[in-house]
Amino acid sequence: MAQLTADKGRIFKAGIEPVETKIGVLNAVKVYRGSAVGLSSVSGRQLVAGDTFLGFAEEYIDNSGGSAGDKKVVIRQKGIVKVAITGASSSTAMGTAVYASDGDTFTLTATSNSAVGKLVEHVTSTTGYVYFEGAGVRSI
Repeated sequence: MAQLTADKGRIFKAGIEPVETKIGVLNAVKVYRGSAVGLSSVSGRQLVAGDTFLGFAEEYIDNSGGSAGDKKVVIRQKGIVKVAITGASSSTAMGTAVYASDGDTFTLTATSNSAVGKLVEHVTSTTGYVYFEGAGVRSI
């Protein structure tokens, strides 16, 4: 996988009330709906390995011509999301921490990546449901 270049629908399980907020978007970037969002200093962007994980973008925002914070993106900070996960090849991975290396690449490997949540349901050898809670951010 790689950074998103188009919106991507995510499947969220019912049962956990979504917690949403807005955060300013970094200058000269686009954030696509469905992307994992990371914190770069004080602005959001499609997650890059090592960023603090904030949640998943609920909308597409294009701040490619603006300054940091000119546009804001709505992010879902809490829930259970279905994603492709490298390394989640069996149900024995249940409860294992899940990390992201970019806005659409999820893995069980911690090295240099950003913590996202825990695998709570194994679906296939490459897919599972992850419980996530993004880092607390103030509404901007």
